[in-house]
Amino acid sequence: MNDDATGRKRNPHGTVTVDEQFDGMTNCQPQGVIYIVSGAGGSLQEPDVRPSNLEQESYSLKVCDDRNSLTVLDFEEASVTVRQLTTDGQEVDRFMLRA
Repeated sequence: MNDDATGRKRNPHGTVTVDEQFDGMTNCQPQGVIYIVSGAGGSLQEPDVRPSNLEQESYSLKVCDDRNSLTVLDFEEASVTVRQLTTDGQEVDRFMLRA
């Protein structure tokens, strides 16, 4: 792992290829694996150590770290819709995957 200037562990060496055609709205069939990282139900971090205040990786589309939320998966016959909702029901993000 690489340490950043603060000594925090950062991403390991490697190559990430981003499917720039996939948008989850009109193109819902990704060319590769989609990783969803959701830790938004725990304690909120102090603003100076939140990911949104650090350099965002090019493969991270959205970061919402200033409020708690939960991930909802809505399954249908040939698709799944992934939604991130705040504790008061506000939708933070949404995308669809189709078979």
